[in-house]
Amino acid sequence: MSGMPTFKSFKQPAPMKLLTLGLVLGLLLIPVLGSVVWSMFQLISNLGAHELNLQRLAGDVAHLNEALTMHARLAAATGDRKWEIGYNAIQPQLDNALLNIAIESREEYEKNYASQTKMAYTKLLEMESVALALSRQGRLQNAYDILISPEYETVKGQYSEGIRQMTDAIQTRINSKIDRCRSWLWVIGVTKVTILSIIIIAWTGSSLLLKRHFTLRKIAENAL
Repeated sequence: MSGMPTFKSFKQPAPMKLLTLGLVLGLLLIPVLGSVVWSMFQLISNLGAHELNLQRLAGDVAHLNEALTMHARLAAATGDRKWEIGYNAIQPQLDNALLNIAIESREEYEKNYASQTKMAYTKLLEMESVALALSRQGRLQNAYDILISPEYETVKGQYSEGIRQMTDAIQTRINSKIDRCRSWLWVIGVTKVTILSIIIIAWTGSSLLLKRHFTLRKIAENAL
């Protein structure tokens, strides 16, 4: 009797308990995964609807700024009124693009489109208005001299630098959100792998324990 195996000799943790524990841990992590996925979805949606539109507006501002100067100089060089008409059509577009940037990205706008840049823009408009008035009077050389003068180039350089800084700030903001998306993707990947690993380990462990349980039980039954 002393050598006979007993059921105590093969008692193991219940396989179903281990499997249940693994499933519970996996289920507990699913809300975490869902929260991360939802946060990343919101970030991507915001990036597509807001940040990329902001980047487009910044590009429009830079383009319209150069187009405004080109039309003013061509009007002064040729005396052709079509260039002045084009100038008058572009200026409201530039003002509107700047207004939209101010609305959508107030922090970057106020920080980089500072009072000095605003003053430079106002000064540019004043000089270009004088040049266009001289062009209408037929004084083309005087008009053109204003638009190629060192003063005009200096003021335009100040304004262009302000636009560049604002564009860079917007791009930095976009890059920051893209980096956050990458971080969320990494978290999602790790969470998914963790959930899958827990379930696999629990299932494998339960299967091994169950197999050992039946093996030891069979040995005991054969001994009996």
